[in-house]
Amino acid sequence: MNLLWAFNFTPSKDPLSGETIPVDINDIREESVLLVPKPFQCEVVPRREARAESVRKQFKYG
Repeated sequence: MNLLWAFNFTPSKDPLSGETIPVDINDIREESVLLVPKPFQCEVVPRREARAESVRKQFKYG
């Protein structure tokens, strides 16, 4: 939840065309008994630098 609190997640853009790269939310794979989304590209931008720094500290010191 802290990542959603601190960052905006948006689809990536194609560097050549500038068009948004679509994310297929139904593109999943099976891992054991779980269904998980396949990796996809996105852009992660801090909502506020203070929030981003707070999350960085949490990850650094666990």
